[in-house]
Amino acid sequence: MIHRAQSANGIVPEQPAVLPPENAAAPTGGPASAPLRELACYAITSYPSDLAVQALALASKLSDDQLPALLRLLRAVDDWVVAEATEAEEATWQQVLAHLPGLRSALEVLLARVRGLEPASTVG
Repeated sequence: MIHRAQSANGIVPEQPAVLPPENAAAPTGGPASAPLRELACYAITSYPSDLAVQALALASKLSDDQLPALLRLLRAVDDWVVAEATEAEEATWQQVLAHLPGLRSALEVLLARVRGLEPASTVG
């Protein structure tokens, strides 16, 4: 079977149809399972599209019983990455403050404003 798709310049290239193997199970067409929906929602809202696609491709190869474990793993890795980045940012900030001790108060006010927080020294 040949599918014809017209390109922007009007040329219609011949392309072979992509058909599933004869022994492949037919798709059910039903709704996704609850574990797959939960994992899909997490991946789509947490990752850039290319990583979400990779996570969902992996998830599609797993059984519904395995999906919660994958979701727990993804969440644990994300939590670890955030903790590591937070620690690194705090260490860098402390190094900046150590180099500019006379500006510590002003820098802390600036940091609080950048983060959208009220600095402790101005709360009264």
